[in-house]
Amino acid sequence: MKLQQTLYRLLKKSSVNFLTLCTLFITTFSFSQELNCNVIVDATQVQTQEKQIFKDLQTSIYDFMNSRAWTNHDYRTEEKISCNIIIQVTEVSSPTGGIFKATAQIQSSRPVFNSDYETVTFNFADKNFNFDYMQSQDLFYNENSYTSNLTSLLAFYAYVIIGYDYDSFSKLGGTEYFNKAREIVNNAQQAPFEGWQAFQEINNRYWIIDDIMNVQFEPFRRGMYEYHRLILDTFSDPTKHQTHHEQLIKMLKEFKTIRNIKPTSITFNIFFNYKKSELATIFGGASPALKTEAYNVLIDLDPSNSNTYKKINP
Repeated sequence: MKLQQTLYRLLKKSSVNFLTLCTLFITTFSFSQELNCNVIVDATQVQTQEKQIFKDLQTSIYDFMNSRAWTNHDYRTEEKISCNIIIQVTEVSSPTGGIFKATAQIQSSRPVFNSDYETVTFNFADKNFNFDYMQSQDLFYNENSYTSNLTSLLAFYAYVIIGYDYDSFSKLGGTEYFNKAREIVNNAQQAPFEGWQAFQEINNRYWIIDDIMNVQFEPFRRGMYEYHRLILDTFSDPTKHQTHHEQLIKMLKEFKTIRNIKPTSITFNIFFNYKKSELATIFGGASPALKTEAYNVLIDLDPSNSNTYKKINP
């Protein structure tokens, strides 16, 4: 399946031809880690003259995310998963470290076949990205136990990002990595930091993974494959647009069934927050009848973003 992803990521570049693809099979692969993760630690809100600790923290997180092998699959440089972690530190207990109070924005994307467009696959604002860290501290991670909140946070989002990426290339392809993220949540149940327990709030890490691994959400996960691989990756062919619009409406109607079961689902809130503009753009080229149908389904599914969907059927 990783080879399939490599081909899709290569073929989106117009300069790649058949000879290049043949070479891909007969040359020796140069393997690397899975993530191409950009990390920003913003500490402008912290009143301190000691800024080096934030630079050290940013470097440590960057190395942790990009230097580890998160799967047992082989990745080439061009098939790494693009992602961003932007951490906004609001308070530190001492100039040399201690307890960091922070929020974080975690985002990942993947290329769309036969285009220069990258589509977002995951985007979440974690309001409880708190952890302890001392200057020049090494980041140790043990997948079988909870060792620190920072490494658990980073590993959790690494596996969620990889899970969503795999789901976009094959049906339920991310299951192994969502299971690893769930193990991290289970190991962190006694952690002294918020975000891991079900009772704390409905929009936290516990519910991110509980939703996605719930059997009732399988139609959503299958929809992620259909949406990315069968619709977006073939959208460059205008002769298929009507079929694409019909497929997408059918998928959204299946989402309604899940939404009715769990109206407060964080999974759907996350999905529509980062896909609303993309959906509006896709349906903007539909026939009048399909525009109306798409608009009505989306308004029913995601009323909070109704202003965006008005662009479909003004």
